[in-house]
Amino acid sequence: MKWISHVVAAVLMVAMLCACESEPLPSADPSSTLITNVTIIDGTGSARREGSLRFKGAEIIDVGDLEAKPGEPVIDGGGLVLTPGFIDTHSHADHELFEQPGAIAAVSQGITTAVIGQDGRSPLPLLDFRFELVENPVAINLAAFSGHNSIAGWVLVMFTQNTPSNAVVAGKSGQVDGNRVFHQFEAKIEQGQR
Repeated sequence: MKWISHVVAAVLMVAMLCACESEPLPSADPSSTLITNVTIIDGTGSARREGSLRFKGAEIIDVGDLEAKPGEPVIDGGGLVLTPGFIDTHSHADHELFEQPGAIAAVSQGITTAVIGQDGRSPLPLLDFRFELVENPVAINLAAFSGHNSIAGWVLVMFTQNTPSNAVVAGKSGQVDGNRVFHQFEAKIEQGQR
């Protein structure tokens, strides 16, 4: 007889769960946040406008003259300007990124993406750099160029008989400095050494 009461309880529980809404009511959704009292510049070229912005996670879900939903957290923007994140198209952030993973200098300027590998220098191999980023995330997004001097230096060191000395090619970080390798290789060519 005891098993009958367990079966009845299980059926009632399943019936109650089936009667529940699969989606919470929008007014009961605490995962969205509203930012009010801001000047919005959306990056499309349209005129700036006063308003509010609602986001959920990393997604903007509404912009305009918005009212807070019941239970929704509200941030008063205090009349400040709200814009999309800026992209630093010529960044040297890769040199200190792992020592400063919060990227405070970039983030405090509104920079959310940095393009690294500038002026012919980049971390090599880039795949190792990517794996290090996966293991040690940083606060900004990154796009990377493969530095031509870094690649040239690596090729010269790996595939030539006239390998420049480590003291000459290693920079302060101990990594191969492509500029130094290239200039030493140029000097050897001018002296007739190959």
